[in-house]
Amino acid sequence: MAIKGLGRGKPMTTGDLADRLGIRHHSAVGLIDRLLSKSLVKRQPSAQDRRQVLLALTPKADSLLAQLSTAHRDELRRLSPLLHTLLTYFKPKG
Repeated sequence: MAIKGLGRGKPMTTGDLADRLGIRHHSAVGLIDRLLSKSLVKRQPSAQDRRQVLLALTPKADSLLAQLSTAHRDELRRLSPLLHTLLTYFKPKG
């Protein structure tokens, strides 16, 4: 989601991902390696700076995120009445 949320056409580096997730660079590298092993991201050399490696989601990752988004939206719809009740009940007075 952190990669997808950056927006289309905006490149993300390992350092960018680490910053967005609030983790250390080496932890982001490990995460990226695991995503690579599942064919969910790919590394691409930057056209502007060959020292820089950019991250991109694969079609498989896009499909998985779409499925998760649908499931989460359905769950929020199911819980909406309860959430409304709780928010109304615990609404600050004054």
